[in-house]
This record gives sequence, structure tokens and C-alpha cells, in this order.
Amino acid sequence: MKMAIFWLSYLWFPFLLLVFWVFWRSKQIYLRGAITLLLLVSLPLAWARFVEPRLLLVKETRVALPAFSGEPDQVRLALFADTHIGLFGNAHSMDRLVGEIERLSVDAVFLAGDLLYEIAPDKIEQTVAPLSDLSAPTFVVRGNHDIGAPGPDYGMQLWDALAETGVTLLRTVPLRR
Repeated sequence: MKMAIFWLSYLWFPFLLLVFWVFWRSKQIYLRGAITLLLLVSLPLAWARFVEPRLLLVKETRVALPAFSGEPDQVRLALFADTHIGLFGNAHSMDRLVGEIERLSVDAVFLAGDLLYEIAPDKIEQTVAPLSDLSAPTFVVRGNHDIGAPGPDYGMQLWDALAETGVTLLRTVPLRR
């Protein structure tokens, strides 16, 4: 089903051409209104599918740590999560992400999971390999998509590929109520 939705999303482009053609050719105000409404409803879906996955936004936030007295040295951290590299070929790459983190010149990097999603198993190692180019200490936990909830469980194959990059692997323990 996911693959069907993925490939059917490309029908938005012929739909867009059809909308403009009908709008241009039609003289009926109601038809033009309906076409305009259809176009407006489809724009957020097209944005979410074709534009948003390519955006790489950096948000800088200052956090005061009350446990420190006086003027502590500034520590710069990078946190990223939910790259979901795999199924969506138009998502940003790990190379691009690593380049942006290096440009920011941070003291430590934290990867908060969901690195992969529906990726071919033979692509895992090359996908995470750019993490070895990070100059700051890097810490990673696997997210739900990395362990098969939902999607395939990349398990030890992802863990081993991450270990080869030199990142510190943090094990997580599920919390029970």
C-alpha cells in the first residue's frame, strides 16, 4: 500500500496540467471555482510529498542550565531525528546532513532515531557511512522505524553499520507503566 501511494503521488503533475487546461478552456464560473478548490486542496499534499522532505531546517536555541554558577563555557550540540532515508528518494541525504552539521561546528551530535525507513538492506552501510565524517563525538539511538515498528527491522545490520562509523551506540530500555 505504501508503495502504491508513493508512486501514485506522481500523478499530481498530470493533475496539475489538467487543472490548468480545464481552467483555461472553461468559461463556466462554477467549474473554474471547483477546479480552483481542487487545486488548493492538493497543494498541501504536494508540498508534504515533494517539497518538505527536501527541507533541512536549522533551529538554534539557547538553553540556560541553572546548575552552573557563573558564566559557563558555551556548548554547541546538534540533534537530529526522523530522516527516514530509504523509501522517499527525494528526502535529503546523510551526506547533506553531515555537511550541515560540520558547517555549524558543534561540540557533540545526537541522533534520535528513525534514520531509515523501507531501505534496501544492501544500502544500509553506504547510507550511514557519512556519519564517520562527523568531527564531533556522535551518539545514536535507534527509533521505532529502525527496529521494525512499522517497517522492516534493520536490527543488528544497522547497529553494525553505525558502529563502523565510530558513533557511540546508546541502548534503550522500554519503559513500563
